[in-house]
Parts: sequence; C-alpha cells; structure tokens
Amino acid sequence: MKLLQSKRIPLPIIYLVENEKDLKTIPIGVPFVRGKAKDYDMFVQLLEFDILLKSARATGLPFNWENILRENGYDNFYNTVASSEFIVSSVVGNTGEKGEEFDTPKSYTQHLKDISYQVDIEFLKNLKIIPTWFGDIEEAVKENILNSIMYNPNLYNKKLDLCAGAVDLTTPERNLMIIDISGSIPRSISEAILLLSKTMSTQFFADIIITGSKSTLYDYTEVDALDVAGVYEENGRGNDQVYFRDILKQYRKYNTVIIFGDNHSPCHSWSNEYNFKTNHITREMGKDLCKFEVKTIYSFHTTSNSILAGYGDWFSPGKVVYQENWVHHLK
Repeated sequence: MKLLQSKRIPLPIIYLVENEKDLKTIPIGVPFVRGKAKDYDMFVQLLEFDILLKSARATGLPFNWENILRENGYDNFYNTVASSEFIVSSVVGNTGEKGEEFDTPKSYTQHLKDISYQVDIEFLKNLKIIPTWFGDIEEAVKENILNSIMYNPNLYNKKLDLCAGAVDLTTPERNLMIIDISGSIPRSISEAILLLSKTMSTQFFADIIITGSKSTLYDYTEVDALDVAGVYEENGRGNDQVYFRDILKQYRKYNTVIIFGDNHSPCHSWSNEYNFKTNHITREMGKDLCKFEVKTIYSFHTTSNSILAGYGDWFSPGKVVYQENWVHHLK
C-alpha cells in the first residue's frame, strides 16, 4: 500500500492498494485505487492529467491541451499525429476502415501516448475513486446488493429456541466489465479504463473480459492477476472472435454488463495470430450461441451516444443504457 504523490501537482489523499490483503487493512473511508506497484507512475499521471484538465475547463477560456501538458513538464510523449512516421499501418482482418488498426515498433511503444482524448474522472465520490459516469451503475449495483438481503422466516432463533425468522444475506449476482483495447481505441482511453478496472471490479463485484487480438476472462477472484502494463502485449491490439466466442459459450449469469468499446464487434471475421478461419457471424447467430444471462448493459461507446459498443452485439439484455459524454476530444 502506497500513497500516490506527484512532484508536479498536489494530489488528494489516495492510496494504491496492490492486493486483497492490503485492501482489508485499509481503514474505512480512506480512498484507494487497486493496482500493481509497477503501475504507480501511470496512476499518478492519470490523476495529474485529470486535475490539469479540470483546472483548464474551470477558467471558461479556450486552451491548448498539448501546450498545458508541455508547460507542466510533459515532454516524453507523442500524439498519434506527431508520431505518424513511427506508426506502421497494418490492416488486421475486417477493420472497416483502412489504418484503424496499427502496430508500433517496440522501441517506440513505451513512449507512444495519445493525448487527443481524456476520460472524465472525478477523484473523490463517496470517499472512493470511481468515474463520474458510474453514478447510474453504482446505483444499479447497490440495488443488486440490497435485493440480496432477504427475510427468511425459517431461520432458527437460538434465544427463543424456535424458528422465528430473521434477515438473511444471500449471494449477490455478479457484474461484468468488457474492455476493448484494440488499436482503434485511443490508448489514452483504454489505458485509463484498465488502470481503474481493478478498483471498479472491487466496487462492483465484477468479472473482467479484456478483448484485443484475443479475449481473456478474469474472474472476480482472479482480478489480482490482471497485469495492466502487460495486457497489451499479452492480448494484442487487434480484434477477436474466436476466444470471445469460446468464453460466451459457457453459462454465466450477470446482473449488469459494462462495455467499453467502439463499433468493432465479434461478428466480423477478424484475422490475426489468434484468429484463423473465422466467419462473419450475424447478431442473431451470436445471440443464439451466447449462454450469458444478462439483465442490463451499460454501453460506453468511444464515439457515439446511441450505438451499442460492438462487443455487446451477442447479448440479449432486458435493458440497454447508452452512456454519454464520458470521453472528451481535446483536439
């Protein structure tokens, strides 16, 4: 457990908690984020960016985001335009638009940052770190947990020596987050969501699916194994049909599914090192093969306020909520 501190900007008191053991020792009311110690600098930068952006917006005046970052000592990043000579365009399968998917030489990968987009984050909410746009989801999960507290008339009362009934806590339904890290998603967006994913998993009792060139499911009990820094190399930055299809073929029940992504969908016949001999799968066919039982989907589409994020195409939820304005385009 370590306090997040910045040499550039004063940060609110927030602790980085590495595992369940640390989480159990942190006092109630102390704000925290879940992550690995090696991701410390990434968390600090995410919070610094958020404070700078909020300060710039508070003035009500026009501002140049890139200049603000450079004035505050950020000079070791490139945006996707400035570093275009380092980008090796490679169409991966059916991307829809040529050049949406890209790979970068390893020597530049660690420096490549897209500063054109910023995820809107509120630091302190109910003494916890959660994104501002999770208000509705937070209420949905609270309701889910409250609904798991039920009166059981058959419970035995030891003092009365009879079955007088009592409140019984049943096991709440789990939730699920799906995070698209493909090359068409600005890395500043996917990286911010990944950094907060363990915190959100803890708060919302949620499993996590990472979708890149392949998809990986992290059960709630295994979320500590999620390596944010290595997830891009492990899963790739293409898109997936094969692994995602295999995951959805196994029955799971979720109250709320939270999906971050764009139009790219497992319906497409993607082709990469993990996807061979794939076919176009219609939404109807995908819904037939999907064994997940889902009540509500919260769609966080990177470019639309009314379109379902692509990796939600195969679900059959009772309700879909389209989240608006959770990403700011700063160029």
